[in-house]
Amino acid sequence: MRALTPVLLHAVRLSPLSGQEFALLASTSEAFDIVGQASGNEAFTGYGDRRLPRREVVLARSQLELHPDHAWTVDELARRVLISPSQLTRIFRADLGLSPSAYLRQVRSDRMAELLSTTRIGVSEAARQAGWSNSTVASRAFKKRYGVSPRSFAVMYPETEYESVP
Repeated sequence: MRALTPVLLHAVRLSPLSGQEFALLASTSEAFDIVGQASGNEAFTGYGDRRLPRREVVLARSQLELHPDHAWTVDELARRVLISPSQLTRIFRADLGLSPSAYLRQVRSDRMAELLSTTRIGVSEAARQAGWSNSTVASRAFKKRYGVSPRSFAVMYPETEYESVP
């Protein structure tokens, strides 16, 4: 259950009133996945042969989630969790089913969705605030994750109360 602690701490720090609903839902879902796997429930899969992600993967994932706007490289992320870049990539894929860079794209896309649904900022500004340096790349990643363009997604939330994100 040690893997549950960072997930719950992350969820507690998020406030549904501050426009972080998507991140809160993702953290809650992840907590349920961890509990389900720890209980031996066969419906919860996704971590390969391991029941919980390794400590280094949890730490790396936390860094990516806390600082999605940082220009991460696998080398820097690996230095932060004290293993080699190739080892980090290997265990990240084994434990989560995707590479650190693919996970960062998901985190940034989720943050962008959060911004587009809770603010009145444009797609380029949402992409910038989510950590993307290129709004075209951001739009492609967003569409791949959500199945619609960021602009189409934002149109689904026309009565956003907030003007900007703190």
